[in-house]
Amino acid sequence: GREPETIVAPSVAKDVHEPEHAYIKDDKGRDLAFMWYALSTTKGQIPMGDGSGFLLKVKGFTLGDRQTVKHLWPSIGGGTLYHHYTGEVHLLDGAGVTPNAARNGLEASFSRSILFRHLQERFAVLNSHADVSRSILSARDKLAGIEAGAHMLVDRMNDQDENQFDLYHSGKNLYADIEDYENLLNRLKMRGKSGRGKATFPPREGQMQEIVELLGLAKGPKDTANRTIRATGSRTGSQRQARPAEPQNFPLLQVSLLRAAVDSFTGMEDRLPPERFAATRKMLDDALRLQLVLNAVTALDDLKAEEGHPLTEEVESSRHQLRSFLGRTPTAPVSLIEAISDEGRLPATDRERALIQAVDRGLLDGLGGRGEPYENLLLAIAAAVANHPDLG
Repeated sequence: GREPETIVAPSVAKDVHEPEHAYIKDDKGRDLAFMWYALSTTKGQIPMGDGSGFLLKVKGFTLGDRQTVKHLWPSIGGGTLYHHYTGEVHLLDGAGVTPNAARNGLEASFSRSILFRHLQERFAVLNSHADVSRSILSARDKLAGIEAGAHMLVDRMNDQDENQFDLYHSGKNLYADIEDYENLLNRLKMRGKSGRGKATFPPREGQMQEIVELLGLAKGPKDTANRTIRATGSRTGSQRQARPAEPQNFPLLQVSLLRAAVDSFTGMEDRLPPERFAATRKMLDDALRLQLVLNAVTALDDLKAEEGHPLTEEVESSRHQLRSFLGRTPTAPVSLIEAISDEGRLPATDRERALIQAVDRGLLDGLGGRGEPYENLLLAIAAAVANHPDLG
């Protein structure tokens, strides 16, 4: 009684939701196992040292480790969402299974097959709910950027010295970002309702409430974008009607945007291999000399699509302005990997990444390079992957 207390409880994962529990039942409703689980509150995995994954337990003893039942988890994306949970599966007498001699699993039997099938079904539901949770967190990140953009637009609208053309395109870009955000959330709302994609299940009630809430929060920024577009659109339009010679300034804007792209790109000299910098710089110089915005957009899009060559904020801003000048969506993906990643579907292995890149090269060859048909196809493929995660 005089000995100090010793804590023998296992470490508990941090940054997780309140634990939940469920019974695994067979087709006749008999209890096979009891399980508890807690989902990560972040978009990342729970660290292995904090109890990532599930333990299989019988009468208080652990069978194997936290990888023992991972093979029952859906293989979508390499089964990475398995590690977004921490939990335990406690086998009950009704399961009728027996631990193997090594105590690292269960002896093969018909009862084990039944247990594994029902546990696999439960894991599929948990996987889908984790995927929705991760997408909701991505939507919240997007919303933060949208709200910041809307506040900035309001301030710029109150500035009499603001360029109306720039304001108009900023409003259009914000509106496009909001539409992407709403499309993401609406796809989440429709999960499991089409009857297609066996690994997709409807969001939980709490998740559906979050989705509806997030959709509502986009109304204010969307109104701001609309007001900006209407106000600046009418002003620039009236200027054109009042001053017929104004279109002559259009080439001046074109040259200004191209020169800004060349100047901003100079700051990337230390970030790129010398030959890659020289090749892109020559394309931008030629685009400025010939006043060909499309050539400059192609050069910057190609560079952004190459992994390991992230654009600086200044160059990315110039790329957006040049694309807006052409009437193209500034935020459109420039590669299949980027489009799929925007939907929260990252390649899980080098083989998956290589396969996606091979398909991307085929799309580029078949469509004759990057352009609106290519971008529209990327968005369609990404949306299909998002709606059918078994393709992820």
